[in-house]
Amino acid sequence: MSVALVISSGQVLAQASGCGIERGKPSVALDEATWKRLNSVFEDVGEERYDSAFDKLQAMSGRARDDYTKAVIFQALAQVEWSRSNFDSALLNFEQAVELDALPDKAHFSLMYQIAQLYYMKERYDDALDKLALWMCKKIGKTSFPRLKRRSPCLANQRNPGTN
Repeated sequence: MSVALVISSGQVLAQASGCGIERGKPSVALDEATWKRLNSVFEDVGEERYDSAFDKLQAMSGRARDDYTKAVIFQALAQVEWSRSNFDSALLNFEQAVELDALPDKAHFSLMYQIAQLYYMKERYDDALDKLALWMCKKIGKTSFPRLKRRSPCLANQRNPGTN
């Protein structure tokens, strides 16, 4: 089983903007040494050597200098922990990646979806719905689910399909 490592970031800003404004976080190139280390991690993940991948990422996290690199590492740690069924650790790492608010929108909101899934698994349903509403607002732009509409500023004023 391989793990896709997606890159993303920013909950508070997304809520404040009502999902209508791009966060404006550009994609950032990783330095060559970090890229090579991550490639080694990805190879471990592809071979299901999750403990090795985790150890490498832990070592990298102590050397990360900027928020973007830290967020990428937290995201990768979360994916590895999810693969090892360490869901509490996966959730914590995803949340830390989002809190850094350094990843581009696509990656950031993808993490929202993954966080929502983990909240649901932990029976934190209100938290799951809050994250899912943010993700749906950004990814889909509208929904016919009334409970989600109450949670998301950009969804609140939309009508159900087929209504006037």
